[in-house]
Amino acid sequence: MTEFERIDRAKRAQAALDEFLKPAIDALLVEYTQAMVSIATKEPWEANKITKLAQAVKIADRVQLHIGLLVRDGEAATADMKRGNDIAKLNTEQRKWLERL
Repeated sequence: MTEFERIDRAKRAQAALDEFLKPAIDALLVEYTQAMVSIATKEPWEANKITKLAQAVKIADRVQLHIGLLVRDGEAATADMKRGNDIAKLNTEQRKWLERL
């Protein structure tokens, strides 16, 4: 995948995260947390229900994490492109010096 493709994918991921996924996941996490608290206080013997909700919270967090990784990959691709452009602007002597590092 080229840097341009990585950057474009990151922009799409960020847009989806901002517009759709983050609000939905945040609402989901609030509901799950409230349900866990309710079960823990009203039905503390129902550990299985609490465990299932905790797993759902973990999955929602992981989805958010993975989309965030796509966004950060685009940021890294942008930095790679900038570095490549900066190197391309160097004169021959400066490039030789850089290659020795």
